[in-house]
Amino acid sequence: MVQDIAIRHRKYRLHCGSFDIYGKGGDLKVQLDGDVQTTSMDRPKFLLDQLKRSEKSSKAYPRIWNSFSEEFQSPAHIMVSELMIVAGRVAARFGQEHGYQERDSSGVASGLQPVPLLYRVQHPPDLPMLNGCSPDMKLAFEDMTIEQAQVAENVWNAAMSEAKLNRGFLSARTRDEVRSMMSPSLFTDRPAPHTVMGICDEFGYTRVTSPIRRMDDMVGHWQIKAQLLAEHGDARDKAPWHWNRTDMFRLAPIIFRRQFLANRLMASSSQFWGATMMQRMDFEARRGRLQPPPAGFYDINSVHYCDLPWAYYNPSNPGPLIWTAVVDNRDPKRPFLSMLLHSGLNVRAALMPRPLGPANLPFAGTKLRVQLLAAVPHTNTVLVKLAPEEYQPTGTSPFWKFETAAALPYMKMPSMNRLPENMTEPTPLT
Repeated sequence: MVQDIAIRHRKYRLHCGSFDIYGKGGDLKVQLDGDVQTTSMDRPKFLLDQLKRSEKSSKAYPRIWNSFSEEFQSPAHIMVSELMIVAGRVAARFGQEHGYQERDSSGVASGLQPVPLLYRVQHPPDLPMLNGCSPDMKLAFEDMTIEQAQVAENVWNAAMSEAKLNRGFLSARTRDEVRSMMSPSLFTDRPAPHTVMGICDEFGYTRVTSPIRRMDDMVGHWQIKAQLLAEHGDARDKAPWHWNRTDMFRLAPIIFRRQFLANRLMASSSQFWGATMMQRMDFEARRGRLQPPPAGFYDINSVHYCDLPWAYYNPSNPGPLIWTAVVDNRDPKRPFLSMLLHSGLNVRAALMPRPLGPANLPFAGTKLRVQLLAAVPHTNTVLVKLAPEEYQPTGTSPFWKFETAAALPYMKMPSMNRLPENMTEPTPLT
């Protein structure tokens, strides 16, 4: 029954124009202090231990684990995420339908004041003011002419049609064409539509499912709880809330900035440890010392086995690891191709060199095999190059045969045959 509710709600949102992105989940875990988490306020214990030692030791470095989920959008995950959206819509509707009766000096009710909440909104794209696909790049939609693809409305409608045909999912190729058209998602004090989520009614959407880790969810809990206490108590003729609508107007940009910074920090942390893991593994593989993962870590009969670096690693023939990556976007203004490692690390990397002409840039979602050129974790920088052609996936267009731009002269690439300065050799991965 619960799953049926989630399915019906998802179909309703899809009808209203919602869409998601295909993606695979990965998770990095770091063991900082052995079996005990660090208690130091300034440095992790593994760094303090390193500073106390008179000579460098590989034991000063934390272990990193990587778990990989082949299908991030499982039926269970979709059901849970859908019910969380339902909860947010129910809370938003409660806020609009409840409140207190504001009265004038003579005691006459002048109208219902709804519960002040923080709403998550994303306005529809202003398509007449936007550009469609660039005429200089390869056409992403096979059923369009170049002239039709230059109209933003045609591109957006084609993306929505694809989402409806694929259970609400957009391919990376299509998402790359419409990402610049989407309006930013913001917090406001008044309900409004959320385009990508397919919420288009007058009640809007507010987040209330994670009050422990998100401030706006906690604010919603406090406001709704205060309203419920007032409705079942003796304060029905008074404003019971902690904050009024003016407070919400002032609070919205503050919470938005804090959440934006928190998301940036989480992404930076994941990129740092993912790049560190890549650096360690490649360092060991070049010396033939990389230890295989534990039994059961992967299935050699799986169709995804060839996406893991272990499929190409041979200890008797040391060399750089072969990583699988997908093109994240094909921005012609960048001197590199933006890539996303496909092996569960979710590390962003820059592929260099890239095709010189915009028409030769591969579509977003194109799968490639790459090798690590340089990894500088503390700057979140990962540079990769194409692996030899015999390792490239079957069916991938050989764009590397066209003229390519030279590597940036001002980017000094450290050698992967030696460790960066002040870094000792890491222990073999387990």
